[in-house]
Amino acid sequence: MDKSYPKIKKLWLILAWVIVIPLYFGLSSIIVEALKIFISPDNKELLTMVGQTLLYAIMLIILIPACSRILKESFKKKNKFKNFWKAFGIFWAFKFGSAFLMGILAALTGNVNTSSLISDNQNTLNSMMTSIPLFTWLFAVVFAPIIEEMVFRGVIFQTFRRFGATFAVLGSALLFALIHVIGEIGTVSPLMFLIHILPYLGMAIPLSWMCEKYKDITICMLVHMSSNLIALLLQSFLLQLM
Repeated sequence: MDKSYPKIKKLWLILAWVIVIPLYFGLSSIIVEALKIFISPDNKELLTMVGQTLLYAIMLIILIPACSRILKESFKKKNKFKNFWKAFGIFWAFKFGSAFLMGILAALTGNVNTSSLISDNQNTLNSMMTSIPLFTWLFAVVFAPIIEEMVFRGVIFQTFRRFGATFAVLGSALLFALIHVIGEIGTVSPLMFLIHILPYLGMAIPLSWMCEKYKDITICMLVHMSSNLIALLLQSFLLQLM
């Protein structure tokens, strides 16, 4: 690995891959099922809030010490404000580019309506925004970006970086995109799956590139947070119009 990258200690890296990554990539359902012993399955809002809070608490216990060196070096970086705005511009260029490509693919299908272009993950977030808005804002704007950046631009990126910068950027970006639409595999057509995964690739590729370019995970966190904030503000505005 490039000497400019602070290494994650081997023990914490192993713990992250054994506990955090499986939890993030699907085993979190075990926590929800266990909580149903204490919380009625009909109380979906409470089940969601307690489940997500418990899941994030478990992951943070491992992620914070695992990424402590990366975070420490990131906070020392200079030109953070300037680099943030550069990264922010590149990020949104990719976002608009992916949206444009989605439109082209949707037009090629000939019979795709607007609602079908929304992924299951986005539909879940929309539902949470209506039922538990305060938790959704905290979840989407603060906790999710911080944890996702430590998972994908921390543990996964730093592991993949041993095989080269290109592999780290593309590999971590692809995993980020896949986890957001993994539940749709086999349930939608390949073209629709591609349409749904594009927005997440449009986020993940520039975020992973920023990690390689600036070697500053806090820049990735700030851009990710601001993106989610803007998306929720737009969503709230549209909900008020409906």
